[in-house]
Amino acid sequence: MAVGAERGESGFSVVGVHGIWQGAATGQQLSEWWKRALVDGLAAAGAPDLHVPSFSVPSYARALRSSSRRLGTELLPAGASGLGELDQAEDDFAVESFEGLAAMGGGPFVGGAPEEPAPSLGVRDASVRLARAMAAFDTRFGRNASSVALRALREVYAYLEHEDRSERVRGIVSEAIGGETRILVAHSLGSVVAYDILRRGEALSAWGGIDLLITCGSPLRWPSVRRRIGEEYGLLRIPRRTHWVNVFDPADVVTGGAGLADVAARVRDEPVENGASNPHAVVRYLDKRQTAEALLSVRGLWHLQGSEEGERCGPGPAT
Repeated sequence: MAVGAERGESGFSVVGVHGIWQGAATGQQLSEWWKRALVDGLAAAGAPDLHVPSFSVPSYARALRSSSRRLGTELLPAGASGLGELDQAEDDFAVESFEGLAAMGGGPFVGGAPEEPAPSLGVRDASVRLARAMAAFDTRFGRNASSVALRALREVYAYLEHEDRSERVRGIVSEAIGGETRILVAHSLGSVVAYDILRRGEALSAWGGIDLLITCGSPLRWPSVRRRIGEEYGLLRIPRRTHWVNVFDPADVVTGGAGLADVAARVRDEPVENGASNPHAVVRYLDKRQTAEALLSVRGLWHLQGSEEGERCGPGPAT
């Protein structure tokens, strides 16, 4: 169903909210990579000649990591956290996260009995309880899947547990919204940031709000995340005027292997297949037909114009 029918002008902008795994890139680089992937997605959706509107991805990585020496910015291979050793609070949060998701069930199952914790888990100082929870997670998702999930969870923890950091991050993203912004596209930790901004009513624009939120590879399903964002017992909710589409790959461990329809109100899940090598990669979410079709659902915004700017966007990393 098309949305945003009350304002049909063609001038509008899209703001992307990145995850910290792309923290090494500048906002300009992120904007170019994301826009190029969206152009590919529009082509996959049968709309190769649509003009991509004003599009920006503000970089907030420095604001999040400035007060934590443990947070790195390098693009590391799966299984390498780059975040340093866990402190006790992070250890407790990680245990809560893996055990909470296991209690929800769902997700793929690789099979076999959980192996005993081993150094290959990549967390040298993990508690025995955490190591066992991670081994059980690997049984469901595959070897070293828990290390990838843990890295993402620690980044979410850094945002949610430190109000000074989260306030700075929200300020940077909210400043980029405003004006003609009608759509937010958020990936990974960015989906937590975007949700937090919307629920706090900080996404103000000349249109009176955001028409569409697209989340990709979101960790909002994890009970520990929802608990700290204030939605432990109720459904995740954003302003009623904002339509919400959640794009997820069941093989993306950051999503917990499932969508958000059972934990969020008025959200539409769109499953995709991003490939086995890196299903959490942002460009693999953005170039999908399902993501483009969600963008096109905002009626009256898009127009044919032949986007030379989109064609000039250089290729970005497969992350």
